[in-house]
Amino acid sequence: GVEVAPGDTWIFNDPFEGGTHLNDFRLVRPLFRDGQLFCWLASVGHWLDIGGGVPGGYNPKATEAYHEGTIIPPVKIIRAGAFQNDIWEIIKINSRLPQSNWGDLNGQINALDLGSAQLGLIMSASSMIEVAMFFPAGVLMDRFGRKTASVPCFAIMAIGMALLPLANGFWSLLAVACVVGVGNGLGSGSMMTLGADLAPPEATGEFLGIWRLIGDSGGFLGPIVVGTVAGLLSLRGSAWALAFVGILAALTLALLVRETRTEPAVIATGGSAAKGV
Repeated sequence: GVEVAPGDTWIFNDPFEGGTHLNDFRLVRPLFRDGQLFCWLASVGHWLDIGGGVPGGYNPKATEAYHEGTIIPPVKIIRAGAFQNDIWEIIKINSRLPQSNWGDLNGQINALDLGSAQLGLIMSASSMIEVAMFFPAGVLMDRFGRKTASVPCFAIMAIGMALLPLANGFWSLLAVACVVGVGNGLGSGSMMTLGADLAPPEATGEFLGIWRLIGDSGGFLGPIVVGTVAGLLSLRGSAWALAFVGILAALTLALLVRETRTEPAVIATGGSAAKGV
């Protein structure tokens, strides 16, 4: 397979590898978070000339792609953060307007740099809010019942998913990420807390082991299911499908699942009573 590493950026215009016509160049960069591939950033730009039989690439007499210009397959224009000048020289020598293409290339690279910074800020803000909700979530579960945190968790996450397709810029995406952060933070620790509440005293360890296995299986299969739904519908449709499932989960927890929190035991000592912890 193709090696993918932080700092890599691919360039291509091959219409048979995801491109359109040859003047449209795509730059694609992986974005890593916590050492794992998180997503891909892409920038598309129309370059004025990439060779071919006529200036500008529009050749009414063309009968194949080779007549329209130079075909560049997906290659690394930046490898581990280092610009690959030899790749650029190949592209440059096949254009009548290399200076213009050089400006387009740098503009697209800068767009990817800005995209990386903005996505990093969005994810950091969401993570900070999520962590900030850990303590309030614990207080809610311990004082008012597990469902007071779990039900809003699913509901708020569903709202975030429903709003995601409507986000069309940095600030709207940041707002949606913050909403998701609140919901995710409220659900922090709720699964294992519910498991501990439901575990039989005589087999607590075994029960929690199976309980955790079920949760981890969901974490593994979830992206596969979401990807399948996105393939069948669309990214927008999959987000709304997740929102529907979230609302359904919130209603199920609120209406059909019993509260697992119990009042602390009262232990009598002589003439007084003390609450057990």
